[in-house]
Amino acid sequence: MAEVFSFRPASLRGAVDWRLEGDRLLTPEGWRDLSTLQGARLVQSTVRGILLRRLDLSFPEGRTRIAINVPRSAGPEQPDRRAHLALCRAIAAQLAKHQPQLPVHLGEGGRVRWVMFGMGAVSVLIALAIFFGALASGVSTDRLIGAAIPVGLLVLFGGAVMATTVPWAARPACTATELPARLARWDDA
Repeated sequence: MAEVFSFRPASLRGAVDWRLEGDRLLTPEGWRDLSTLQGARLVQSTVRGILLRRLDLSFPEGRTRIAINVPRSAGPEQPDRRAHLALCRAIAAQLAKHQPQLPVHLGEGGRVRWVMFGMGAVSVLIALAIFFGALASGVSTDRLIGAAIPVGLLVLFGGAVMATTVPWAARPACTATELPARLARWDDA
């Protein structure tokens, strides 16, 4: 039995149709066989009030990204958000049934993590350069103390970003069997 899911991936884009027929998924790129799936990644984040959700599926022929960007204020009843979640849940149910041990990575990976880590490192380096530059130039103690708070905050910010995006650290993952339960919690977000 075929299921058709239609949603707009972003506010300014037109609707995209996805069709799931058993283990076959019709994507904008063409048909994909879920039985050949090699891995998956589940991502959810919020940036400036926009909810970003994505299920990346890795096939031998390439990656298929099922993504949606909607205003967080729209709530879980927003039609596009509901259709996207329904598609992700239907795929998760198929994977749990036919590939229960398939790894599903959670959160961003790859280049995004390297870029974020680099931004944190640059923040720390700039803060240290300001501090040591001020010391070397003979700035008065009063001015040095006045600059300590913003420079310290820059170090804390950079350090926190680096600590949470270490690219070589193991990322959390679950199996395809656990994926439907994780998607059930997406309604709460």
